[in-house]
Amino acid sequence: MKRLPLKIAFFWHMHQPYYRDDESGVIEMPWVFLHALKDYYEMLWHLKRFPQLKATFNLSPSLLEQLRLYEDKDVEDRLLKLFRQPCSMLDESEREWVIRFVRNVHYEHQVVPLPRYAQLLEASQTRSLDDGEMCEIEVLFLLSWCGNALRSEKLLIAQILEQGEGFDEVQKNALLDTLADFIRQIMPEYRSMIESGRIALAMNPMYHPIMPLLMDMKNALHSRPDTKMPDVTCMFEEDAYRHLEEGMKCFNECFDRDPQGIWPSEGSVNETTLQAYERYGFRFAATDEEILFATLNNYERSTLYTPYRFKHENGIMVVFRDKRLSDKIGFHYAAFEANTAADDFMADLHHVHESYDNAVVSVILDGENAWESYPDNAIHFFNALYERLSACTWCETVHLDGLAADERRYPILGRIHPGSWIYRDFSTWIGQRDKNRAWEMLCQAHLAYQRQADALTLPLRETIQRELLIAEGSDWFWWYGTDHQSEYADLFDMLFRQRLIRIYRHMSQSVPVYLLRPNRSETLQTSLIPTEWISPALSAEEEPFFEWYGSGIVHEPSFTDVMDTSEKGIIHAMRYGFDREYFYLSLEGRWHELSGRDIRLKLLSAQCQPLEVALLREKKLDRRSETPEGIVSKTAQMRIPLKWLKADETFSLQIEVIAGEEVLSRFPNEHAAVLARYIDRPYDWYI
Repeated sequence: MKRLPLKIAFFWHMHQPYYRDDESGVIEMPWVFLHALKDYYEMLWHLKRFPQLKATFNLSPSLLEQLRLYEDKDVEDRLLKLFRQPCSMLDESEREWVIRFVRNVHYEHQVVPLPRYAQLLEASQTRSLDDGEMCEIEVLFLLSWCGNALRSEKLLIAQILEQGEGFDEVQKNALLDTLADFIRQIMPEYRSMIESGRIALAMNPMYHPIMPLLMDMKNALHSRPDTKMPDVTCMFEEDAYRHLEEGMKCFNECFDRDPQGIWPSEGSVNETTLQAYERYGFRFAATDEEILFATLNNYERSTLYTPYRFKHENGIMVVFRDKRLSDKIGFHYAAFEANTAADDFMADLHHVHESYDNAVVSVILDGENAWESYPDNAIHFFNALYERLSACTWCETVHLDGLAADERRYPILGRIHPGSWIYRDFSTWIGQRDKNRAWEMLCQAHLAYQRQADALTLPLRETIQRELLIAEGSDWFWWYGTDHQSEYADLFDMLFRQRLIRIYRHMSQSVPVYLLRPNRSETLQTSLIPTEWISPALSAEEEPFFEWYGSGIVHEPSFTDVMDTSEKGIIHAMRYGFDREYFYLSLEGRWHELSGRDIRLKLLSAQCQPLEVALLREKKLDRRSETPEGIVSKTAQMRIPLKWLKADETFSLQIEVIAGEEVLSRFPNEHAAVLARYIDRPYDWYI
């Protein structure tokens, strides 16, 4: 019997946190402006050139609010304001600020195509640039962010690109004016594409908060019971609803319609938030496949390829992202030749089509941050992929509005596992030391406001509530802790604390001293991913170098906070790797302290069932078994059949060292490590 066409729902997420200081009116970081040049319009442009295709776009209200500010060419953006000045008028600190940003580009794909840019960046490493060179590097920085659509539609940009070097202040200001004009095209283009039926639009709550944590911070424990909670917690439920209401208001002002769908910030869901979205009129929501699998307690991929209704047959529709396909576009295909990547993607789609009739595949990912890693801002990849999809007879693209309106009966979910698209929990935003401190500072400010709110004027209450909403955004917590690093982490910290400082000043209260100090522990977890297959014999007396050559490495962070008096755990470093049958671990640490005791290791992963293995007191183990096994002497080593792993590319891992009923230590101590599987490819594959 002929199968029905496979439906593929692309869902591109566009978001930036709110960077504007509302008191000064200055936008402190330029990322909305830069991605507007390269991505927000260009993603529509790719689609528009292939009339058969459809997609859904999620536009965060905090992004929309700032895009409207950039429609004014005199917008107060800190970096652009410096660019508008003649370089001869910049003082030393202003020059340093400019240089900091012009260095923060993808070297291979943004600098190398502009040879003069590479020359000036190299020169800036050893000396100060003169005024003419500063003007040149500012122009080249702007050009490096211009996407293909912008380059093809604006003659001035083509002319400046052809010139290549020697730009002057007149050309720089003409370029800035052209870019401002271009940004004013973005919103009308989205409106036009909506009217044509080519796209559907969704939103997330106003300033991109983790809604389940605002509803009840204990949801972190419901998702992951071993989460270390902040010492001070509070309820933000009213703020959660305010995020929804303000976001919907902003969306309506931009598009003269209510949003039909929602990408909950970071795919974070629980039962309360999904029910709230339905009450507010949203017809669809989306999150990650790991949430579905945990909800059903079933990892069969056959469960993934259908939308669901929540609680009842007319409930809000929920779709779950295909992690493998979404992550291939977001993280891996940048290293592929475009046609090879497109063929690989289509082969995966065809496998789904052959395996499941009338399947719906949801490909959901960041629509702006991945493309710097692709040559030429991914135009070759999108051309290759969209050409194949346009010609395909066994699949069709759909947008999520259409699926939500479909009268087909979708399966009903009676519950939902609380979590996000990362590790199916909330540990990316809560549980580590710096993240928890940020929550404690936010809670203290929130509680201080609640105590004084009745005595404040209405305008002052509205001002403080806005500061609180902005500070509740997920991005600030993302950049705290050991799991993400950024050259601008110190600036993100400062912007977060500034919001809270301002709340106390609005209330004429003394600012707590802790808000005047950076909330940045020196806590970096260093790691390397596997680069080769390995098949070592288990040898706990020594770790033969060549048998473990090409393995991945994770080191426990070195905490330097003077308030931290905890001892270092038993394990202080881990090697790991794979062959086609087994997952291998070698754990360095203070095993001599546990001589004579029966030791077990418990492996905890968001993607796999917990696994507990008793360590044998043997120096070497050559035999291979279909069950997990481990030995301990000077080191501890384990060999685990791959059937335990439920992850395709990456997975989280935390190891508990257990003696009797006592958990002696964990590795890593505060937060699971993210491990990457080594997967042999017939072509280059970089992660």
